[in-house]
Amino acid sequence: FQESVRVSELWLAPCPESETGFLIGWPSPARTYLISFCTQAARDSWWRELQQALAAQLRLEPPTTNIKVVYRDPLSGTECSKTLGVGPEMNSGDLARLALDEHRAGDCAYTLYARDRDSAPCPLIGCERPHSIQLARLRQSLCAEEGFDLQHCNNRRIPSDIVFELKPNTKVAPKKTPLKLFRKPSCRIFGVPLSRLCTNNTLPPVLLTVLKTLFQKGPQTQGIFRKCASAKGLRELRER
Repeated sequence: FQESVRVSELWLAPCPESETGFLIGWPSPARTYLISFCTQAARDSWWRELQQALAAQLRLEPPTTNIKVVYRDPLSGTECSKTLGVGPEMNSGDLARLALDEHRAGDCAYTLYARDRDSAPCPLIGCERPHSIQLARLRQSLCAEEGFDLQHCNNRRIPSDIVFELKPNTKVAPKKTPLKLFRKPSCRIFGVPLSRLCTNNTLPPVLLTVLKTLFQKGPQTQGIFRKCASAKGLRELRER
């Protein structure tokens, strides 16, 4: 990290799109990053250590904080607000569903935004912890006051300079795309990403040999790039 961050203010989330990384974030008002490691073992080790450290620090935090969510009623169009008690385990996706009753949301999807006085509204992707965001702002606004008690201040007031707002997602007209005759390259060999096979951007010798053979003999081999092997051909190949 290039800045000091309280462990109690972190949030962690898995990232299905990354094989060796996970999401990590902290308030400012809300930043989330994908952090990647060289191996899955390293990722799992860091995930386990951070989860344990976070759980230990959260036991020292106020168990709940009252968060005010502002939104526009989808039926009447009037501006409404709802104050909800939020614990440290609730993420921004859960808060959005609680704030706006699903049977009143109609067919419109909503995104929860966090906004403070120093920055533009920041869309939340669903893994952030509003409990962390609000307590961080409360600490920041009260740290100059000598002898302040976070638990007492959390029970007495809701920070006015941090706003959580639900906004409807804008519908984007579907873009007509031309017919694609070829699929996008997957950058994988037998399902394994090239990034895991290559060392210093160099393929293993065995793969280089395979590619060299394909380059030399492939153009003269009928059907090698145009059709799959038949079941009979596969059986004969195995028997050899």
